[in-house]
This record gives sequence, C-alpha cells and structure tokens, in this order.
Amino acid sequence: MQKFSTNQQLAATVAALAAVLLVGHAIGFGWAGGEGIEADVPASIIGESYAGTVTIEHAGARRSAAPSDAIVRGEIVRTGDDGRVMIQIGADHVLALDNRTDVRIDDLRPSTMKITLIQGRVYLSAQRSTNEKSLLISSTKGTDVSIPYGRASVVNYNFKNVFAVYPIDTFAAIVLPDDSATVTKTGIEISEVEPVSVADVDFDAASSAAADFYRWAGLIQ
Repeated sequence: MQKFSTNQQLAATVAALAAVLLVGHAIGFGWAGGEGIEADVPASIIGESYAGTVTIEHAGARRSAAPSDAIVRGEIVRTGDDGRVMIQIGADHVLALDNRTDVRIDDLRPSTMKITLIQGRVYLSAQRSTNEKSLLISSTKGTDVSIPYGRASVVNYNFKNVFAVYPIDTFAAIVLPDDSATVTKTGIEISEVEPVSVADVDFDAASSAAADFYRWAGLIQ
C-alpha cells in the first residue's frame, strides 16, 4: 500500500478543492465566486413589429412568427427576402433583423447573453437599466462583439467572409478569430479569413444601401 506524506496529502486536497471551485464557478454557483444559477431573460417578438416572411426554427422544425411570439435558447430566427422583425431580449436590448438575416439565440442568462449572427444585418439598441450584461454578438467564424450600451449595427457578409461592426453612439469591444482584440467607436470591417485583417470604414445609415431598414428600425427619423 502506497503511503503519502502530509505535504502530499495537503497538496492533493488543495488541488481537489481548486477543481471543485473551478467547476462551480463555470456553472455559476455563488459559493464558488460565480453569479449563481441564473434564469434566462425573456426574449420575444415585439408586438406586431415584423413584416414579410419571418420564421422561428426549433430543433429543425420551423414555425411562422406570430405577434409577441416567445423565443427560447437554441432557436433560430430567420427573415426571408421581404422579412424584417424586432426582438426584445431581456429588459435592455432590442434587436432588429433586416431581410435575409438568420440569428441563433445561444444564451439568455443575464450575465452571458449571446447570439450568433449567421448571416445578414442587425441593428441593436441597448440601454443599461438593469443588471443585464452586454449582449454578445458572434459570427460563425470566431468574431465576438460586445456593445455595452447605445446603438450599433452588425453585418455578417458571410458570402465574402466579412464581419462588419458599425457603432453609432457607443463603442464596441471585439475579439477577432485569431484571438487578438480591438475596441472601436467607428465602423470597421473584419476579413475573417487568414490572415485576419481589420479595415476602417465610414458608416452613414441614411446614405447606406440599407437606409430603408434603418428607417424601419427607428435609427433614421
């Protein structure tokens, strides 16, 4: 039978405790320094604020969107060629989807809210009236965008591997596919193919090709 010294036993105990704390923190247990177990914030279509073809996909099955339709984690909201929709996420975030846009709801916990912009264009309006953290908007190729407050538009030009971020009256914190990071108050376009590159771009909603969408979403009066 193998015997362990007191120091070895102490080291093993500390290692085991550290592992338990790390797992507890990852899950969110308050005793481990996490946020505690969190209930998802609600997400739903805002009243009748949609037009054209809008569908919600759940576990491979699609249904047509309806006024005030609830949306849950894992579902994908898709707009057709003529489709647009506004989604309320929690108390602080309104997300508008343009035509031919697909968005997956990945996480609705207040401290880790996340969506994936699979393709298309979204416009986000965010306020900070509760303890909800920033909504993370991710691409399918590893770009993560955090917008803490204010208004911004994000576009996934997936057909050319470009992810564009256009802050309007805020800033965006961005982690790129190569794990580098940047913060911007102005428009940028990220080429997500190797080598990853970032280009500054001008953004004017009123003169853009999507002006009609921004007007519908309330950005242009």
